[in-house]
Amino acid sequence: MISSDVCLMWKRAASVWIHVLGNQNTWKLCNGHTRCSISVNNRELGDPCPDTEKYLDVEFKCSEKPDTVKTTTSTTMATTTNAIAATNQTLLITDLMIPTIGTELTTMKLSSNDDKPLFCGMITERDIDWPQTEFGMIARVPCPIGSTGYAEWVCRLDGNWESDGPDLSRCVSTWSKGLLMDAEEADNPLDRLEFLNEIQQRTRRESLIGGDLIALSRAIKLLIPITIDDNDADKFVELVVESVNNMVKESQTLAWKDLKGVKRRMIADQLMGAVDQVSMTISGLITPDTPRIIMKPNTDVELEISAVRIHDYVAFPSTSLYRTTDDTVNIPHEALTLRNNAIDEAKILYVAYSSIGKHLQPEPRQGADGIMIPRQIASKIVSLSVINRDSKIETIDHLRKPVIITFSMEDRVNLSTPQCVWWNHTRLQWSSYGCIVSLHNTTHTVCHCNHLTYFAVLMDVHYQKLTIGHNIALTFITYAGCTISILCLLLSLFAFQCFGTSGCDRIFIHKNLCFSLLIAEAVFLGGIWQTKNSLCCSIIAGILHYFFLAAFSWMLLEGFELYYMLIEVFQSKDSKRSYILLFGYGFPLSVVAVSMWFDRFSYGTERYCWLRSDNYFILAFIGPVAIILLCNTVFLVMTLFIVCSHSSIGYTPCKQDRDALKNVRNWLKGSIALVTILGLTWTFGLLWIDEQSIIMAYAFTVMNSLQGLFIFLFHVAFNDRLHKDYWKWMKHISWTTDCMRNDSSHTTRTMPYLPTNNTSKTGQAVSSSSSTASELLVSVKSRI
Repeated sequence: MISSDVCLMWKRAASVWIHVLGNQNTWKLCNGHTRCSISVNNRELGDPCPDTEKYLDVEFKCSEKPDTVKTTTSTTMATTTNAIAATNQTLLITDLMIPTIGTELTTMKLSSNDDKPLFCGMITERDIDWPQTEFGMIARVPCPIGSTGYAEWVCRLDGNWESDGPDLSRCVSTWSKGLLMDAEEADNPLDRLEFLNEIQQRTRRESLIGGDLIALSRAIKLLIPITIDDNDADKFVELVVESVNNMVKESQTLAWKDLKGVKRRMIADQLMGAVDQVSMTISGLITPDTPRIIMKPNTDVELEISAVRIHDYVAFPSTSLYRTTDDTVNIPHEALTLRNNAIDEAKILYVAYSSIGKHLQPEPRQGADGIMIPRQIASKIVSLSVINRDSKIETIDHLRKPVIITFSMEDRVNLSTPQCVWWNHTRLQWSSYGCIVSLHNTTHTVCHCNHLTYFAVLMDVHYQKLTIGHNIALTFITYAGCTISILCLLLSLFAFQCFGTSGCDRIFIHKNLCFSLLIAEAVFLGGIWQTKNSLCCSIIAGILHYFFLAAFSWMLLEGFELYYMLIEVFQSKDSKRSYILLFGYGFPLSVVAVSMWFDRFSYGTERYCWLRSDNYFILAFIGPVAIILLCNTVFLVMTLFIVCSHSSIGYTPCKQDRDALKNVRNWLKGSIALVTILGLTWTFGLLWIDEQSIIMAYAFTVMNSLQGLFIFLFHVAFNDRLHKDYWKWMKHISWTTDCMRNDSSHTTRTMPYLPTNNTSKTGQAVSSSSSTASELLVSVKSRI
């Protein structure tokens, strides 16, 4: 019994709830208490309806507080319901309150405790500004501009927003709402085709929200007629398949995340049902000579409707005879003749879905040790159906010979224990009843099933989660290493700017390389984990993508400049800096711009603010980096060949020649080392993302932290020319001691870092700003 002075009545939505709290255990635990804890499981509450999804119905009765207790007037909720899956959970029953829904903002209190109030901070998500909300409350705000309805987001008891994001299932764009109204009134084929065409065009170019998926799936089913004229058959099928394809493609992932739980599975099921519906409608027009095949490259939905001659086993799709990458289904003779004994051909519908499976993910399974193991769909969803004379899908089950489904799969090290399953439309869940795994290897899984329906392969997911110790260690290495790297890059920039007075293009390239890495490391340090705000996370991922590519671009320019110094015979008076800048910052900008135009939604993941790897969008970084590393390696190999071929001549008459060759070799060593450390860093990083190896995590973290330190050591600390410029600067500072001004121990031991004077016959320094090295090599060669 929950004490209160006033009880408010809350009208529940029209839903079916199973009352499971009306038992003696609950009464004993909660009667007379302002809060109580109930274990929600079958042992405590029983299981009157096995294999049925259940919900928890919580009811409160209010009474006046005892006279001996000082009271204040308050308002609480009298009756409420909260949908909680009937698994082994603990329900905390406390004071609940739901005020009237306002036009701007409504919060619904789920629970409270006696601790200090916590709040979920203000945040912008899905183009909605979410206000600061007290823990245990549901924030309810208007939908984004251009849509109607309201959105909700739960502020959890720990003061964090619910991790699966806000619920926008009630947000519907004005255009999709209008299309649904048009679909409800359409009554002739031309109007239906027109509205389907508009849905296909809109879903191709618009970014959908959760409510759009609900409205459009309903509209598509309404627009499929009972009968279709032969002239319009192909158009109807193409528009429905392309519309479904547009709605399940990667760019609409956020819209699917707007739908929660059962709603998401229901809409995915309705879209697959729409494809079946339009296929059944045109099946009467199908003959062995006129199949309908829709299999386009880079599409998520492939379809084939054929009338086939009945043999012992019939293979589908027909393209599997020459495309070995296709998933294949072999149908036994029994399945084709079970309901069609009088004919020698059968009409078969084959559909394969590449992406819709991620919206039909299964529940975790309980392992032998009691630990819940997450599972995911590891294959395409393949549907195979026999269409009867009435243009309906025939129920084919309990076959003596199995249906053989061969799935082509990718080798994933974190997936194991394959399970052949089929989709249960009634329960909206996967079932393995009637299916077994016949064969499994790293590339294929063969399933045997005794019926026809939607098939897929489920596998256990084994994430190598970092322990608390590893998390602490990696976090410390990241912050300490990146901080050191940033400081070293700042010192390098300062040294190049203040003391690299005699340098030109090489110093200029070094400055921009340091600047690009400095920005990338700083953003990486402060933003790589900022995943709560998807927009902010996407921006951070784009910045990281740009500046890390810029760092690689400047590294390539360094290798090119070193090679150019050796082959340039005459000094050019025109500056190359404008071209250098154009490539150094323009090339990565073009890559990022094209990537954002292609798929801006793949910037930012659930774990890091970086590029998605599950849909191969990471290739937008790997591809350019691989090309840069290849080109840079070619330049460095050619440079090394030139240096080695001239240094092996064996005759260098003057010290300056020997020193210049030594300088070129030193620069070459630095460039090779830079290519190595940058290349290894991101090799380790990609291996960590793909294989989740702890060793790769440490290797990437350490290497990423050493980049700035390496540049400082090789190009500043061990740079004799900068030493000379530094001591020259010190001699002109009034506060330095005479000892430091007159110290001759700091003279250079080798050629200057970037000397600027041309070589003379009197043995002066060789210039590296223009034709330095090439003049040296030519002069050495001429003396042989």
